[in-house]
Amino acid sequence: MDLFNKNGKKKAAVYIRMSTEHQKYSPENQMAAIRVYVESSF
Repeated sequence: MDLFNKNGKKKAAVYIRMSTEHQKYSPENQMAAIRVYVESSF
């Protein structure tokens, strides 16, 4: 299994979901928070 893409960056997978309409954090907000974390951590 190749852990890096052709630009030398690590590959990753994320799992986001919205369980109810009243969930506090939308899938878009979850993805934005994950993106900030990944960009600041790697």
